[in-house]
Amino acid sequence: MLREYRLTNFKAFGETVTIPIRPLTLIFGANSSGKSSIFQSLLLLKQTLEKTESSETVLLPEGPLVDLGTYSDFVHRHRTALNFEFRARFSLQDINARSPLLQKIFKKAKVTDAGISVQFLWNEGKRQVIPHRVDIILSDETSPLISYASSELSERYANPSINAE
Repeated sequence: MLREYRLTNFKAFGETVTIPIRPLTLIFGANSSGKSSIFQSLLLLKQTLEKTESSETVLLPEGPLVDLGTYSDFVHRHRTALNFEFRARFSLQDINARSPLLQKIFKKAKVTDAGISVQFLWNEGKRQVIPHRVDIILSDETSPLISYASSELSERYANPSINAE
């Protein structure tokens, strides 16, 4: 189950905004405060996962679920030098209930939730969005137990000879 969703440099959200997700989550606020942006970012991720036809496309801002235009159109204040980032944290209770083996492993390691954070940037030379950093986190109720980060991605996507591996 999704426990938390976080956005940085997406449309109205320049600073990081963290949205805790509960069994009942209400999103309300004044007009133009970013409510729709939250849903648009989720649709962006969904359409990227479902509709991307090429492994070269890492983010699909124009598609059947949402049309956000170019990176400049959806990054905060149209500043392409900024990185766009999302983070999702999940409770492992549902996964554990379906897999006795995972339940045993996570219980022994005292892992209660997992998360992924992906940071994208604009590559002006290639004129495309590329992944910059991916963090995978396994944690207990209070702190990260394991945090894996890969920040080689921007170099890998910027240099086609590395992609041939």
